[in-house]
Amino acid sequence: RVFVNRSLAMEKIKCFGFDMDYTLAVYKSPEYESLGFDLTVERLVSIGYPQELLNIVYDPSFPTRLVQKCFPLLFHETYTGTTLGTVDFCVCVCVCVCFLRGLVFDTLYGNLLKVDTYGNILVCVHGFNFLRG
Repeated sequence: RVFVNRSLAMEKIKCFGFDMDYTLAVYKSPEYESLGFDLTVERLVSIGYPQELLNIVYDPSFPTRLVQKCFPLLFHETYTGTTLGTVDFCVCVCVCVCFLRGLVFDTLYGNLLKVDTYGNILVCVHGFNFLRG
């Protein structure tokens, strides 16, 4: 990893990588991933890995990224109807989710979400039940 706040001598850099998190650009994912795969295979062969690697075809349906994260969610609730009138309270819940190529799995509640590049929910499943918004 190279992080710089000044000029960088590029002659020592052997490989460039791109963080595909959509913060700087919107990628054409299948084409981008295929290009990255092909260039990586070519590079591996050029530095001595077996030529047979060139026969492998990129399969975009094969899962390549799996990230598991746990993070707290803070819910703010307002409850009316007590003898005290309206009561505000917060509930903190730790939610563990798995992210996999546009899929988000909530391991606490068992919800599976298919999301697009912008975080819009395309499909939501709870157990074997498809949910509609």
